[in-house]
Amino acid sequence: MMRALFLSMLCIGVSVSFAAMAEKSHCMVRDLGLPLAGEGVVDCGIADAGKPAQGRRVVACARKAIERGQPVRFGNGYFGTDAFGCDVIVVDGSRMYWRVTFDWDLSVPDDQPKSFVGHCPAIDLDSIDMAGTSPFAELGCVFDEDAFKRAKIRRP
Repeated sequence: MMRALFLSMLCIGVSVSFAAMAEKSHCMVRDLGLPLAGEGVVDCGIADAGKPAQGRRVVACARKAIERGQPVRFGNGYFGTDAFGCDVIVVDGSRMYWRVTFDWDLSVPDDQPKSFVGHCPAIDLDSIDMAGTSPFAELGCVFDEDAFKRAKIRRP
């Protein structure tokens, strides 16, 4: 009984935290991917997965940074009542492409946050549909353990 009460209070607190975070960023892990980008990164932001216009602005920003040869981070995220996730692309100073994800479903008993860091082939910004919750899933990115360590992903 006490455990159920504790878990329900935790979910209420997390829901309030989700709402507060959503006002500033659409990812619970605000710096997701930034450590991989290096110095001088252009942070184009993490768009709300449910707002395609935001996604288009984020991609337009990323396109400009890539054309200028600047490191960049961009992506999208979603907040649900009991789950959240983020999917970002980082282009570092060496023009290497990285996909970084973080998601957590609190409705699943004993679920733990899941994260991924992978090296990607060059991406085609014209083919990205930012309206989904996982716009970069089909890029063929391959897990990279060293990059995972350098990404320094912290739980919220």
